[in-house]
Amino acid sequence: MSHEILLEEIADLKVLLDHEGYDYQDGAEEDVLDSVARTFRLPGVYRAFLGQLNPGDSVWRIGGQIAVQLHSADALPEFQADAEPGYFVIGSFNDQPLVLESASDDALSAAVFVLEPDGDARCIASSFPQFLKMVRTGLDMLSGLSAFDEDGEGSFDEAYDDVNDFEEGAFARDRDDVLGDYRDELEAIDPDCAEAWLPA
Repeated sequence: MSHEILLEEIADLKVLLDHEGYDYQDGAEEDVLDSVARTFRLPGVYRAFLGQLNPGDSVWRIGGQIAVQLHSADALPEFQADAEPGYFVIGSFNDQPLVLESASDDALSAAVFVLEPDGDARCIASSFPQFLKMVRTGLDMLSGLSAFDEDGEGSFDEAYDDVNDFEEGAFARDRDDVLGDYRDELEAIDPDCAEAWLPA
């Protein structure tokens, strides 16, 4: 997997974050990244990500049931006490530690896991670029779910954004249709980990 794929995913995520109004910085300071790397085994793929996009305090909400937060460079040290051997804490997924494999030979192929309360590690992406793509897909495709009522019927809410082709089509669709297309997209990105991203 090439470094260019990671950079493309970061660039595409920035476009969506700008569109959805999330705050972030264009990149962390190198001296901050150096300081973290001197103390902890900072995975190269996350360092490369932070060099392009420093997330700040934003929590990315996907479909109303998934909350993803990635830690900024200066906040990373305080969370490493939550890490298990072989993992590096990069954020949270529904308030559970979100970690990267820190021992992978290929940094771009390091899998992303959630550390469950019972100690199990649940894979949510087979690589960090796939993780970013799944975040972006969820933010994009599920941003209009609040426009559906409890029976799954779509409402003609002006909250839909005409720029988003998927949401334009959602006017004539029900919630199950939206989630079905979302599942298909996730399985195309990462069939091994798609289930972790599906709302109940």
